[in-house]
Amino acid sequence: MSVSDQERKQLESVYEELAQLNAEYEAKFGFRFVVFVNGRSKAQLIPVLKARLQRTREQELAEGLQAMIDIAYDRLQKLERLASPTPQCVSSICR
Repeated sequence: MSVSDQERKQLESVYEELAQLNAEYEAKFGFRFVVFVNGRSKAQLIPVLKARLQRTREQELAEGLQAMIDIAYDRLQKLERLASPTPQCVSSICR
């Protein structure tokens, strides 16, 4: 499936806006923007980033740390699911 010219232009616009907002964020706070994406599209992150640019550095430090914790916890849960046998595979025969 190919991406239409209109879809490509929309994606380029989203990437450009995110790059600009990320640069503003890093210039304002002195560290990179961290967010737990959790299935959201890049376009859905634009209003989140805009809102977070209105906050204080202390608020963003706390939010960024919480996001890193959330990301790490989500990854841990995924690893645990991979390491644990599924209920269908408890016996020697997986269904």
